Amino acid sequence: MDAPWPIVSIIREFCDEFEVIIPRRALSAATLLSLGANRIIMTPFATISPIDPEGNFPQSDGKVLQIPTEDIFSFIEFSKSKIGLRSENSKAEILKALLKYEPKELGNIFRAYNYIRQLAKGMLSLHLDAVKNKKRIDDIVENLTEKAYQHNHLVGRKEAKYKVGLGEIIEFAEDPDPADLVLIENLFAAIEGDTLVNVPLNVEEALQQSAGQPAVIDCIRALVQADQLNVEGKSTVVIAPNGQVKAGFYWTEV
Repeated sequence: MDAPWPIVSIIREFCDEFEVIIPRRALSAATLLSLGANRIIMTPFATISPIDPEGNFPQSDGKVLQIPTEDIFSFIEFSKSKIGLRSENSKAEILKALLKYEPKELGNIFRAYNYIRQLAKGMLSLHLDAVKNKKRIDDIVENLTEKAYQHNHLVGRKEAKYKVGLGEIIEFAEDPDPADLVLIENLFAAIEGDTLVNVPLNVEEALQQSAGQPAVIDCIRALVQADQLNVEGKSTVVIAPNGQVKAGFYWTEV
C-alpha cells in the first residue's frame, strides 16, 4: 500500500481533472489509487475490490504469518455483538485469545487498520469536499473495508456505483462501442509490457537464486508521462531468507 498515494500525488501536480480507466481488474492497492480520481471509467469486465490490508509477520520457524487486519477486528465485533461478550471478564477472554499474537504484531495490525482508512479518506478528499461529504466518504470507506466480508470479493461497476456509494465518480456506457474497448485493451497491453504487471513475484525462486542472502528485485510499478514529464515509479523489493517481503517506492526520470 506504499505506492498509491505518491502516484496520485504526482499525477495531480500536472492536472486539474484526474481520470482512471479500469479495463479489467483494479484490486486492493489499485482500488485505493482509483479513489483519488475525479472519475473512474469501468468497462463491462472491470472490477475493483476491498482495500483491507494483510500483515505479514516472520515466525521463529522461518515461515511468514499472514494476518488480515479486518479479521482481527471482525472477531472482536463478533464476540461482542453476536455472542454477547460485553462484561469485563468477557473482554479479558477476548484479549487472552488475541495474545497468541505478539504485541508487535497486534500493534502493526492496529496501525494498518487506521492507516488504510486514513489513506482512503485522503484519496476521496482530493476531489470531494471533506466537510460537506463527510458521511458519504465514511460510508464508501466502510463499504470497502469492514462491510466487505471477503477480501477477494470482486466489485463490478454497478455495485461500485450504487452499493459502494461512488455514484457519479463511476462512469460507464450501458452499450459501449466495441472499438473503444479495443483501444482501451491495446493501451493496457502496451503498459503491461513495460511494467511486467502480470508477472507474479516468485518468492521461493528469488531466494533460491540469492543463495541464502536477501533477494533484491527492482520492478516498475507506474509510468507517468506528460508534455515535459516522463518518469517511472519503481519499487525495490527485498525478500529476507525467512520470506518476509519489504518494498520501498521511489521515482526515477526516464
